[in-house]
Amino acid sequence: MKCITACLVSAVMFAAAASSAIARDDEAAYLPEAVAEAWGRYLAAREAGDSQAAGDAAMEAHRAAESEGVDTETRAILADTAGQFAFIRGQFPEARAVLGLAASLYGEMGESQTNSQVRMLALIAVTHFNEENSRGTLSGVDQVLAAAGPPGANPDRDKDIVSALMLRARTHWRDGSLSQAGSASLEALDVMEPYSIENFTSSGLMAFYAGVESALRRRHSDSAWWLAVADHLFREQDQGGHLMTVTDIWSRYARSRLTAGERRELISRLADAGFISAPAQEAAETELAEAEQEEVREAAAPDPNNRPARPINRRAPDYPPQAAAAGVDGVALVTFTVGANGRVRDAEVVFSAPHPVFGESALRAVRTWRYEPRLVDGVPTDHEGVQTTLDFRMAD
Repeated sequence: MKCITACLVSAVMFAAAASSAIARDDEAAYLPEAVAEAWGRYLAAREAGDSQAAGDAAMEAHRAAESEGVDTETRAILADTAGQFAFIRGQFPEARAVLGLAASLYGEMGESQTNSQVRMLALIAVTHFNEENSRGTLSGVDQVLAAAGPPGANPDRDKDIVSALMLRARTHWRDGSLSQAGSASLEALDVMEPYSIENFTSSGLMAFYAGVESALRRRHSDSAWWLAVADHLFREQDQGGHLMTVTDIWSRYARSRLTAGERRELISRLADAGFISAPAQEAAETELAEAEQEEVREAAAPDPNNRPARPINRRAPDYPPQAAAAGVDGVALVTFTVGANGRVRDAEVVFSAPHPVFGESALRAVRTWRYEPRLVDGVPTDHEGVQTTLDFRMAD
């Protein structure tokens, strides 16, 4: 919400600047007195930095304009400005009504105001998201995309398309539809690409969603790519918190599912795209060298006295009943130690989405798993840092 609010403050200032024609001396005479008086108070409050008074005056100017029946452009600008202030105050029903009017008025003004119309519809979709109204959010996103048309026509419009697709992804994720969240994320990332995805604040989150969706579908190469991209973006943008830690762990796990050749290709692709720092590339290449050595050892005659822990029995986790009843997908990343006795210990959930019940179910299953223990010079030895992803996906 911090980013959304900051963007809206900028948008309000943009709308105010764009509406300066309302206050021009040569046009003031054409404004009804009630509109001109309220708008003058709005400008004075904005100049003084009093956002509360500015918002009140903007709403009064809007209502006066509607009552007096002024021209379409003035009504649109006043509704635009007043609606944004209502949004910032969290007055979402009122914001939707006023922004909806502004969108309609901009629509009447033709192609020249399409960007403004799309911007209004995008803010309306956000009001539904903030009220956790998924149906309203997704319907609002559809309206944004319909009004905006295909990507590529206008950079400003493309940014609103990206924002709408990200809102769709976040809504699906919050509702537990992880696959749909991943699909919407991929659409958003595709529209971002010509503008460089690093320039979009939530691009790391979108890459993370795409990586999780790929993991759910066992597309290890895609998962490794998107999780590595997410890890890089979180670090570059200094965001992510716990999610950044999760992404780093999961990214390494996803790479471990690839062959050495696939990992080399991944590192090269990340470097070409600028999605890996020099230290990270060095660490990945060291990791790769170790993997290649392991492949060589596995290809040679096996050494029965030196081998990793090997699974004997790994039962699948139970699908949480409440999640199954709701048709919700889930995924859990679990790390644990295989003891010298072949039993699992120190198991913990690194990440569980969209609800902790998936991690709880995964943990119960993992604790029952049995292994042939790791052998070092023929001696059973603890095997620490074992990781696994357990996915819960309803049939398509």
